[in-house]
Amino acid sequence: MAETTLEVPRYRQRRSVSQLTGFVRCGEAYRLEKAARAPARPAAWFMMGTAVHGAIEHYELNHRAASADEIGQLAVLEYDQLIDDAMEREPNPARWLTGGNKKGENDIRDRRIRTGEYAEAYVRFAEAHSEEWRILQLGDQPAVELEFTVDFGGVQVLGYIDQVRHYRDGRIEPVDIKTGSRKQDSSFQLAIYAHAINANLGVLPIVGSFWEAKHEADSTMPLGGWSKELLDDMFSRFDQAERQALYVPNPGDACRTCPVADYCRVNGVPDLASEYAGTFERV
Repeated sequence: MAETTLEVPRYRQRRSVSQLTGFVRCGEAYRLEKAARAPARPAAWFMMGTAVHGAIEHYELNHRAASADEIGQLAVLEYDQLIDDAMEREPNPARWLTGGNKKGENDIRDRRIRTGEYAEAYVRFAEAHSEEWRILQLGDQPAVELEFTVDFGGVQVLGYIDQVRHYRDGRIEPVDIKTGSRKQDSSFQLAIYAHAINANLGVLPIVGSFWEAKHEADSTMPLGGWSKELLDDMFSRFDQAERQALYVPNPGDACRTCPVADYCRVNGVPDLASEYAGTFERV
């Protein structure tokens, strides 16, 4: 293998929730995706999630002036375009990641159906709870895909809140839309959103929710355990560790759905893994 040279990384000015969670989940996958920029295998679930989010955003930004059927069709149209774009990069469906033991083409087909169903389900859910909550209005704009930048421990954290709800009793709540099958087991992401809301609106929500498309229901979690001091410490330590290239592999169940698994120094294809073994330059 050719000798590699480790370059001094350029400091990433902004961090995100997904960066920290990815770094903690598996440092090797993080290194390959964020630093080495190894080629990632496509997965239809990414396109499904993007399309459903886009359709829901359209529905709320336009003050719900569309039917469930129209929003479902919009989501499918975006899904088809995203699949077409991905197919140009990887035209062999056998190379796509899938849920379970499905063939790639079957997974793409099934998720196309699910994309429309999930988008329609959100509209039905929102209409059923319209007397209980609406999307928070910031001026004349609904608070969806709300961008924020907040300082945590001297680290600028950039993110987007899927939606902020305003309940009839006056409370507000951050909500993240999930289209995957895995039940959410951590409120960390929602806690970041709550502190971002507090920094910008002066109100700290005490609960947040994941809207689980598969179950057409909210999964609401308390956020009181995530103090600003704790989050400051977490992001500060993450930033320091990442800048020192402390990428620790953590092989396990997640390896099967890792888009850069082929290049992993632990379980990857040896020839491919060696190509990216010494790449530590950040972008």
